[in-house]
Amino acid sequence: MNKKKFLKKYVNTPSPSGYEILLGGQKVWIKQVKPFCNNVDIDDYGNAYAYYNEYDKNKKTILLDAHCDEIGFFVFDITDSGYIKIGCLGGSDITIAPSSRVNIWTENGKINGVFGHPAIHVHKREFKVEKEKMFIDIGATDRKFVEDMGIKIGDPITMVDGYMELANYHCGRSLDDKIGGYINAVVLQELCKSNIELPFNLVVVNSVQEEVGLYGAKMASNKISPDVAIAIDVTHDTNSPAYDRNKQGLMTCGKGISFMNSPSIQKNLLKLLINTAKNNDIEYQLDASGGSSGTNTDSYAYPKGIPSALISIPMKYMHTTIEMVNKTDVKNAIKFIKILLQNDDMIKSFKYEI
Repeated sequence: MNKKKFLKKYVNTPSPSGYEILLGGQKVWIKQVKPFCNNVDIDDYGNAYAYYNEYDKNKKTILLDAHCDEIGFFVFDITDSGYIKIGCLGGSDITIAPSSRVNIWTENGKINGVFGHPAIHVHKREFKVEKEKMFIDIGATDRKFVEDMGIKIGDPITMVDGYMELANYHCGRSLDDKIGGYINAVVLQELCKSNIELPFNLVVVNSVQEEVGLYGAKMASNKISPDVAIAIDVTHDTNSPAYDRNKQGLMTCGKGISFMNSPSIQKNLLKLLINTAKNNDIEYQLDASGGSSGTNTDSYAYPKGIPSALISIPMKYMHTTIEMVNKTDVKNAIKFIKILLQNDDMIKSFKYEI
């Protein structure tokens, strides 16, 4: 499948946390990267491990990570009248839900529904959107109707929408972080087609359950125990009217990939990333946090002390159905990672001098 078709299918195939394999998103990624790897494996929770070259225990191991899970909702309760109450699966924004269409994923297949919402004549702009007030209507008349459709407590729910292009932007639900998985997949494809040999083991992890606690990366860290780990994720574009630069700093789509500096980021590795970008005229921006990076980077850094870094793609409207990333940033990320992996300094020690 060509790159564009792959991205569209990957974004459009659901993969809420805990259902990455069962609903197909992870399978789309695995099918795409298999031709460009020595081997692809999964663990019991659905993390995918793409081994670019034949694993040699005597060589160092570099790990690239992106997460394939997306936020969503789940069936929390079913009322006697047949309305479905919901819970949040990850950091879902309930304020974007009113009057939206949804898919409820059951063992019997997909069920259509809508988030019910009172008419403006009734609430007179005084309705406060809260999770406890929200409900899904599937046209049922009672609880038995819902249960007969195969819907049960815990079933995952995703919003109805699809991938689209807006000028020089990719747009759609779950680009956080399927754009990272796309970038890593293209890197594997281009390394393979160029017959590039690497002096280390390259393992690309498409991890699960990031949105509910960075858990998939913790599993991957224990399984692989890499010498270096680099997470590919997204960060907030703060240049739109929805943000406050005094609170969120400045980050702009189309102005370059982002390197974060936070306690979990190994500083010598960060320096290598910055110098590599500078030496190859790749535009970049800097982001910083005084605590958690908020990404899988932390799961690789702690508790084993694996030198870890984060490459982020600036994104508009994160955790909505209209997430947007600039195509130029995506292309530059692919170019940058390919160059970085061919830098001999990647297999040198990152320990601090004393």
